[in-house]
Amino acid sequence: MTGIAFTDPIALQKYLGIEHDLKGQREPSSIFIYDFIESVGGAAEFYSKFYFTSLSPIGFLKDGKNFNFYDDAAFASALKPFILENLRAQLNFGSNRRIAICLGTGEIYKFFRALNHSEHLFEDILPIEHPRFIMQYKRSRLQHYLLKYQETFEAALKAATSN
Repeated sequence: MTGIAFTDPIALQKYLGIEHDLKGQREPSSIFIYDFIESVGGAAEFYSKFYFTSLSPIGFLKDGKNFNFYDDAAFASALKPFILENLRAQLNFGSNRRIAICLGTGEIYKFFRALNHSEHLFEDILPIEHPRFIMQYKRSRLQHYLLKYQETFEAALKAATSN
C-alpha cells in the first residue's frame, strides 16, 4: 500500500516522518518490523545500514486477499523475469551483494534460494521467520524473535563488512 516493504500507512508517518493521505491501519508485519527497527536505534540508524525490499516490488491479490506469488509455481515462473529485472536494478544502486536476509523460512526462502543459485545475486542468504508468522502464531515469544532479528541483522552486517 505504501510502496515501502513492511511499512503500513501509520508507520510511514510515525517512524519515517512521511506525510500522506493514505487510509489504513496497523498491519501485524509492520508492527513487528518497526518494533525491531526501534530496538536497534530507530529508522535513521537502521536504514543507514540496511536496504529493505521485496522480491516483487508489487503485491498481488486473489479473490480480494493477499496472494503470495511463490505459492503458485506457474505464476512464480512467469513472474521470475520481472523479479530479476527489479532485483538487478536495485543491486545496481550499489548494494552489498555478500549477504541477503530473507524474511521467511518456507516457500519464499525456497524460491529466493533457487533464484539466487541460478542467478548468483548474493553470496549467501540468511532465512529468518516472517514477521506475519511471528505476529500470528508466536506473538507470546515476541521478545525472543526481536532478539533473533537483532542477532541475524548484526551477523549479516558483520559478514557484509568483513574482508
